[in-house]
Amino acid sequence: MARLKTDLTTARTFAAALESSVKDGFKLHNPVVATWLDEEAIKEADQRTEKARNYINHLHRVLWRVDEQHHVPEDAPEDVCRCGVAADECPTFRALDQVREKLYKWEREELERLKKGWQHNLPKEHPEVPKYDHSDWRRPA
Repeated sequence: MARLKTDLTTARTFAAALESSVKDGFKLHNPVVATWLDEEAIKEADQRTEKARNYINHLHRVLWRVDEQHHVPEDAPEDVCRCGVAADECPTFRALDQVREKLYKWEREELERLKKGWQHNLPKEHPEVPKYDHSDWRRPA
């Protein structure tokens, strides 16, 4: 099994090197091919970037939902997490503390997008979404 993995890794490395040298050879001798290959590389990079953005927005929506259940409400008389446990004793509250500032920044930015009528990434159950978002073009969050 280990030998098979080694052989597969070697074959993949060889194939990548061969592909790279073929592309480089075409680029040297044909500027049209060079331009096309560069455009393809840009398209692939854009697709990877879009996937990463979608993933990050998905994670922010998940964190927002968790934070909805584990934050100290503004009108709370003491530092008690919404789940009913003291904030300093709630492990979820404490874990979110590490990302809460960035999460709230993301939320503010997405709220601005929502209010301008732009595509946004807020969860559909966010309290501001029904006030501003009356379109059905947005994919479900």
